This record gives sequence, C-alpha cells and structure tokens, in this order.
Amino acid sequence: MFYGDMTKLNLGAGRYYLDGYKNIDISKENRADEYYDLTKGIKEKDGIIDEINCGCMMEQIDLNKDFIFFLNECHRVLRDGGSMKGYVPSTDERVINLDPMDRRFFQIDSFKYFNKNEHHWQEFGRTYGLRGWSEHKAEIADNGIIFFELKK
Repeated sequence: MFYGDMTKLNLGAGRYYLDGYKNIDISKENRADEYYDLTKGIKEKDGIIDEINCGCMMEQIDLNKDFIFFLNECHRVLRDGGSMKGYVPSTDERVINLDPMDRRFFQIDSFKYFNKNEHHWQEFGRTYGLRGWSEHKAEIADNGIIFFELKK
C-alpha cells in the first residue's frame, strides 16, 4: 500500500486512519491495513520508508527494552533523510496522569537523548543502545502534548 516513490507508515493508527499511509495497529478494534505488535519489530525492509507518523502510542510502551527496540526499528526502516513525526504526553500536570494506559512521559529535552549531535545522546542515549538520529524538533502545545520530529 505504497504510493509512487513515497512510502509512509502510520504506526499505532488507533482511530486515526491516514490515507496515503500504511496504517498499522495492534488492536483489531481499530481500522488499519495490518495488525501486529510494533514492539516485536516493523515488517518493512531496511531503508525504504520516507515518513513515519507515530501519534499517541510511544507513551504506552511499558518496558525500556521494548521502547529502545521500537525506536531503533523506526530508524532502521527509514531512508536516510526520512523523518518520524508524532506526539506524546509531557510531564505537564494536565496530561501526565490523564490516560491510565500511559507508561512513560516526556519533556522537550527528552528528545535530545535520541539526537546523535546532542550531549544527551553521546553521554547516555548511545549507552542505552539507541541509534542516533541526525536532528530533532520538539514543541509543547498549549494542552501539554509534545509534538516531535526526528530525522534520520
């Protein structure tokens, strides 16, 4: 379900099915093109994806080893220059305990741990086993949600 030269994934599609993307979710209660557990791997070949949309699912990955594996899988399937965009809850009091399924929370600077050009990745992220992304952006919205972009 790829369109021309542009290949896009919507991971953890939930109720947000996106046209022009391959939509993947674990729950068959949601509309998706494929159903499987993303913490077990992404079923795409290395370096063929241009864009990953990942909204409202990274915070539900419970174990650190699964979280690291998931981020590294996203890095693996993206082409050089490809991007991963999404949103996660911050530590803002309005959202930190809102969803009882959320298991991890983020701050703007959390994304420095993923960027190979930042001290946070060089000192800690690399030690954790995270592949280094080439750049990152992160902004917190008025509602306490962080919107991010990671570039490979």
